[in-house]
Amino acid sequence: MRGPAHEVLLEAARGAALLGVGNHGLQGLKGYLLDSVSHSIVVKAPSPVLIVGAAQ
Repeated sequence: MRGPAHEVLLEAARGAALLGVGNHGLQGLKGYLLDSVSHSIVVKAPSPVLIVGAAQ
């Protein structure tokens, strides 16, 4: 599948009971930019979303 990551993940998870994604665990502007995929998924997902943070 090709396209923006959040759109591809949402399409792949269509009909799923739960969508799990990871985030980078970064802070500040860099974290906002990299974790915008998980944010977009949470906002648009029709099912519950589990976000797993990076190991510290």
